[in-house]
Amino acid sequence: MAFFGMAYLGPQSYMKDLRLNTYTVSLFSLDEFLEAFVSQCKREMYYNVDNPTLPVSSLSAVLDIVFHGPPPALEKARVDAALLEASEGDDSMSLSRFLEVIESLQQQPLIVDEDKYAHYKSFDQL
Repeated sequence: MAFFGMAYLGPQSYMKDLRLNTYTVSLFSLDEFLEAFVSQCKREMYYNVDNPTLPVSSLSAVLDIVFHGPPPALEKARVDAALLEASEGDDSMSLSRFLEVIESLQQQPLIVDEDKYAHYKSFDQL
């Protein structure tokens, strides 16, 4: 809520803005992704005990299962791009490859645009 020009200080809800633009895949364990992948395989009748695979088009449903609903748009786009690149033109992706991609995404450092937020240490700086 802007009040007498105070909108200059940045977003009204710093935590909400930061949360919407951060990587959330790292909030979940690889076991949760594994269970969601196997669940989606069983749901679509693609389950093979030795080598479970899913069509690349169904991988977004795995994210929906893990996030208990639709994931944040920026995070979904980031994961989809990584999965599409990892599929290398194949129609399907194995469980082991899927978990490798998710693990690499979880290990990426968070990049925060510090210039976007105003950090003041004292009232005199205003």
